[in-house]
Formats: sequence, structure tokens, C-alpha cells
Amino acid sequence: MLACGAPLVATLAFGGVGTALARFLGPGAELGIGALAFAVALGIFAVMARKRRVRPGPELPMVCDPLVFTKEERVAHVELARAVLIELPVRTEELADGYVFHHRAQETTFLAVARFAAEEHGCCPWAAYGVEIDPAPAGEPAPCRLRITGGAVGKALLGRALADFRAGGELIEKFVHADGKLTPEKLGWKPRACGC
Repeated sequence: MLACGAPLVATLAFGGVGTALARFLGPGAELGIGALAFAVALGIFAVMARKRRVRPGPELPMVCDPLVFTKEERVAHVELARAVLIELPVRTEELADGYVFHHRAQETTFLAVARFAAEEHGCCPWAAYGVEIDPAPAGEPAPCRLRITGGAVGKALLGRALADFRAGGELIEKFVHADGKLTPEKLGWKPRACGC
């Protein structure tokens, strides 16, 4: 609690001293003294923010847990994923550590993308998901992006899932009919760190 008030206390204390200095230095010095007090308070905020910055923890295991869904929910999630990742994007951009799926989104598309990201994060928490929508004139589709990143290995796994969606392959079937967590090894796939 005291740390939260430190910048305010510093500003008030320095401000009191600053007022006395301004009187001593003469007219017009208040602005310079005020700027100096603001800079001190801003510096205190910066130091406090650095101390609070979240440090990355150990890497999460690359595990997909389909059992966070019922079987019916898994089927629905696969259909949502197919729409959001394969059918709706106008373009897919490859990143060093994942993919960005570009959409032209009406509100319903944006909500589907956001729902997919939230659901996917529940079963695959090792990846990072970002959803953005840009401004657009009323009634016009807005540029919308879904970013999924997870390092080189995560990107390779996601690339395999995308290929499987296009081919209607075994990975999707294993997800729908899973009786436990899915790992790359359980899927019979040895991930390569190069992402190729």
C-alpha cells in the first residue's frame, strides 16, 4: 500500500520544497520546479513498474487437453476452428513463432474468433492468443486478426493441425475421440525445434 502512494508522497513532498524554491527563485520558476517534481514521480513509477514486471516462468508443456470439453463441445470446437482458421481468413501470415489469421470481420465473425481463442486457450494453454479488430465505417467489415504463437515447436504443431484441417486427417479425429491429454509423442509426432 505504501509503495502505491510513494509517487504521490514524493510529488507532494518535492512539490512543497519546489514551492519554497520557486518563491526563492522568483516568478516563472514554478513551471520548471513542477516539471522536475513530475519527472521524479514518473521515475518512481518506472522503478515500481520494473519491479512488478512479470518474469517468464518455466515453459509450459505442449499438451492439449480435449477433456476440458464434452465430446459434443469438441465436435463444435473443431467446426469453429475450421471456420476461424481455414474458411474465414482472407490471408494467413506465417511468423517465426506462430501464425496470424487475417479476417474481414463483421461483429459475428469477430465474436467467433474471440470465442475460438478463449476455448482454445482452455485446452492448449501453452500458446499465446491475441485477437484484434480495427476501426471500420458503420456497416463495413473491419480488419480483424487472430494471432497464435507458441515458439518454434508450437508453430510446427499448429502447422500440422492446419494441414490436418485441410485434409480432414487423423489429428482432428484424435482430438474429437480423445480419452486423455494429447502430447506430440502421443500423437506419434516428434516435434522439431526448427519449426520446419
